[in-house]
Amino acid sequence: MIPCLRRFYGGAAKEWLDMPGWLFDLHAEEMPKLQACEALQGATVAAVGAGNMKKHDLTAIRKAWLREAGLNPKAEKPRSLDDLKARLEGVGIGYKEA
Repeated sequence: MIPCLRRFYGGAAKEWLDMPGWLFDLHAEEMPKLQACEALQGATVAAVGAGNMKKHDLTAIRKAWLREAGLNPKAEKPRSLDDLKARLEGVGIGYKEA
């Protein structure tokens, strides 16, 4: 149990062993929720990456991600392919034509 708790929350094993039982139990009870959230996030990322989502759903997810990242989802659209390439490179994403 302690290795799983350390994976989610961090900390040294001794800190977990010295923790009050009620606090240990609270952390342990939250683990399934964290695992479910990670699974849902992974499934969402995979679905977006697969490219077969409905445009409405993809737009909603994209806007939510941009909001969570503190970016403006209504930012000005790129004016040209060169503008798009520059923006992508600015955030560490390469552009390659297929």
